[in-house]
Amino acid sequence: MKACALFLLASACTTTQVLVLPAEGSPLQSANFGLRDRSAKLKLREEESFEVSSIALDQTAADFQDKAGLRRSVPLAAVEEIKYLSPDHPRLRGLVEGAGIGFLSGAVGGFAIGVAAGAGKCDCAGPPASIVLGVAGATLGLLAGGAIGAGYGHHDAIVVR
Repeated sequence: MKACALFLLASACTTTQVLVLPAEGSPLQSANFGLRDRSAKLKLREEESFEVSSIALDQTAADFQDKAGLRRSVPLAAVEEIKYLSPDHPRLRGLVEGAGIGFLSGAVGGFAIGVAAGAGKCDCAGPPASIVLGVAGATLGLLAGGAIGAGYGHHDAIVVR
């Protein structure tokens, strides 16, 4: 369950662009614009992911600087995915997305627990347990989701097909 929640949060905070080979024109220009002056995680089809910087794509290759500072080039067909922190306030965008997901999941979870705990019982002196726990869950989810989202930030990914 925890892995499912983390997957949902990570995937919700990522915008994916598919780059279909042979790459040319506007999609390639858009990809290079987003990658400009950014560090990225490069995942090759036959290798593990690794951190790179100064990455540029052309019709046939991805040129980048590895962690050791060496310039490298790999065929674009060997690239599976490039993931990087989005331009234009990625932490703020991650905070908003995380808070939204946390608010909704916390409200639903709190309400469901309140319904299950208070089934068949009526405390007419106060609000139903489902409402109280729904509001508590929503508040906790808003705070926790916002903090996690801000820490992770919004990412962009380029998937090469």
